[in-house]
Amino acid sequence: MRAAVVPLTPLLVRSESGLADPVAELREEAVDAVRQLAEGVLRITALCPVDIVGAPADYWWPSGRPGTGPLSEQVARHLVELAGVDVELEVLLVSEIGPAPVADALLVLGDGTACRSQAAPGFIDERAFPVDDLIADALEGGDGDALARLDQDLAAELLVTGRHTFAMLGAAMLASRRTVDAELRYRDDPFGMTYFVAIWS
Repeated sequence: MRAAVVPLTPLLVRSESGLADPVAELREEAVDAVRQLAEGVLRITALCPVDIVGAPADYWWPSGRPGTGPLSEQVARHLVELAGVDVELEVLLVSEIGPAPVADALLVLGDGTACRSQAAPGFIDERAFPVDDLIADALEGGDGDALARLDQDLAAELLVTGRHTFAMLGAAMLASRRTVDAELRYRDDPFGMTYFVAIWS
C-alpha cells in the first residue's frame, strides 16, 4: 500500500490564492506527492472529507471558477490534473470513519487543527499544538496505529478536517500488515491552520 496526504484548502487552486500566493511551496509539494503516488498504478482512491466544518459538501469558488460539489473532491481532482498523471481517480466521500479502504494507492485529503492563532477559524486553543504534533509524528513515522486511534471528539473540537480520513489511512495500513517508508514533506500553519504533505510507500 502507498499513500499521499495532502491538504484540502481551496488555496491550492492558483486562482484562489491571490497575487502573493502564500501557498506556492505547499502546492508544489502536494502536486509532487500526487505525481509520486501515481507512479506505476492505474487507479488512485481519494479519501475526501465531506459534510464537516471546513469540508463543505458543496463549494462555490469566490473567483467564479467553474465547478461545484464537495470542496475536497474538487481539490483532489485539481491536484491530479496539475500532476499530469494518467490514472483513474476513484473518490470516496467520507463524513464519518468507515471501513479501512482496500487500494494500492490512497490520496488522503485533510488538514490538521484550525486553532493555532487568533486569526484562525477556531481562534487559538492550546490543545491544538500537541494534536498537530501527534499527527505530524504519525505521518513522519508511518504510525498507522496512532492515526487510527486519533481522539475524534477532540479533533472535531479543534476543526481537524482530516480526522476521519487520517484514521482510515491508519486503519488501512494496519490492515495491510506492512511497514511503510514514510516521509513528512511539509508542515506549516500559515493561517493558524495546519497543513501537511506526506508520502507513505
